[in-house]
Amino acid sequence: MSKQTSNKFSPGRLYGMKWVVDGYPFEGRETVTPLREDFDVVVRASGVDVTFKPTQSEYSFSRLVNAEDIERYGPISDVPRHAATGNTGRYDTAEVAQMAFDLASSAAKAAWR
Repeated sequence: MSKQTSNKFSPGRLYGMKWVVDGYPFEGRETVTPLREDFDVVVRASGVDVTFKPTQSEYSFSRLVNAEDIERYGPISDVPRHAATGNTGRYDTAEVAQMAFDLASSAAKAAWR
């Protein structure tokens, strides 16, 4: 990795969505894998709410009612309303969102048989 020579890059600053530490771009970060125990799942008549407990991020998945949609996509929408009451911190955002969907889908299938 080459050292940044421009003096606009200060150590430990965020520039263009990349951290620069000691003059070098820092693109990686240590992440933590979310566990099932990190989530609370509540099934409602209209959908499923999932809370990621470490940051209190909330994901709400709407219940699908059209039989063709359910056949194609499953019981819930795969696009949640995300109340960003907290970011995902050291947890990978995509992993948290995927696990929230997987847990919501499983809970919906079990509850709405």
